[in-house]
Amino acid sequence: MRYDEATFRATHNSYEGGARGSVPRQLDRGVRFLELDVHAGDFEEHGYRIGHAGPGNAVARGLDGNPRSDRLADWLRLIAGWSAANADHAPITIALDCKSDLSDARSFAGGNLAALNALLETTLGDRLVRADALGDGPWPQLDDLRGHVVTVLSGDGDTRVAYLRDGGRMPAVALDTAGNVVEVHASRRGELWYWTGVHTGDAVTWRRHGSFGFGTRPAVRLDGEGKVLVVHEEDGRRWARTGRLDGAGEIAWERGTKQAPRDAPAPAARAEAGGRTVVVATAPDGGFDPETLLYGTGVRADRRIRYEQLAFVEAQQAPLKLGPLREPPQLLGGDQRFCAAPAGDRYARAWAEACRARGRIVRLWQVRSFDDAGDIPVSFPATDDPAAPWYERYCEKVGAVTR
Repeated sequence: MRYDEATFRATHNSYEGGARGSVPRQLDRGVRFLELDVHAGDFEEHGYRIGHAGPGNAVARGLDGNPRSDRLADWLRLIAGWSAANADHAPITIALDCKSDLSDARSFAGGNLAALNALLETTLGDRLVRADALGDGPWPQLDDLRGHVVTVLSGDGDTRVAYLRDGGRMPAVALDTAGNVVEVHASRRGELWYWTGVHTGDAVTWRRHGSFGFGTRPAVRLDGEGKVLVVHEEDGRRWARTGRLDGAGEIAWERGTKQAPRDAPAPAARAEAGGRTVVVATAPDGGFDPETLLYGTGVRADRRIRYEQLAFVEAQQAPLKLGPLREPPQLLGGDQRFCAAPAGDRYARAWAEACRARGRIVRLWQVRSFDDAGDIPVSFPATDDPAAPWYERYCEKVGAVTR
């Protein structure tokens, strides 16, 4: 059986305790899907935190092996530790339900999606099943995924879209002989943003993303020793800002702007150095709008500039009374591998079952009865009481993975 063909025991709001028990207890019982609600409002002081209505809300801290904090890092380390101690377990899937809009974070230090990626790598390590490693290929057999962890972005729609694509206007790019890449662009609101990456083989691995000011028509230059010069227009004049690129791909910007030097670079959508080429552009791509940022390492820009795809992204359906407008249309109309809907709403559940019939991996949340679970066995029937007799009978009926 492949991963996408299986049904797994699953819990909703897995951190809350109560009838669920602690996270280690859930894993011991055979639960293989966990949901963690993620907040980033005070990231610079506390990092990502978990909780329902807010950071720390309804978190069963210290319960029977649970972490004593509400920091996401501690809960991910707990899961990784349990995985290491039970290395033959069926894959654990973690839904990171983003309660904050991470697309609005201005930098790695402010908790953007690059910071979330870094946390997944440091806490889960080689147990992590990377979405970009799977690509468009078929899911592996369950036995091939034993001892591994799959992560899925859920929750805030803008966050999920931002993980899949970035938008902008007037992109420009620079490249040095070591393969370092800096791309700059303007937003619709006149903000200036950058991406940094490394040219490897026939692709660029994009590492950092952030905002650094306001303006239009940006241009960028790399001097080969890590110095970055960006020039832009504002109020009819050309201005320059400088920074230094570090080994992690972050740019430490100097304070303030200066009048642009006479030899300032002109906006360029193509850069060549050390036998490498990078070209950038904007165009529609995969259902995303014409301002989607693209890049290429040859003649055409045909791949999205975006975060490394460590996690998968979930498409969701809202209850009928709210309609599909709550969900970004790019996600509903896309080809996401993961889909989710509230079990208690027949309209949303019917959409989820149709997704399951098409081979998608489907989660229903707040499953409270056989009726809530629907007519087609879904991948993750997420309940608040995984020890309830009716849930045990249901899992036995559908042949849910037991260990």
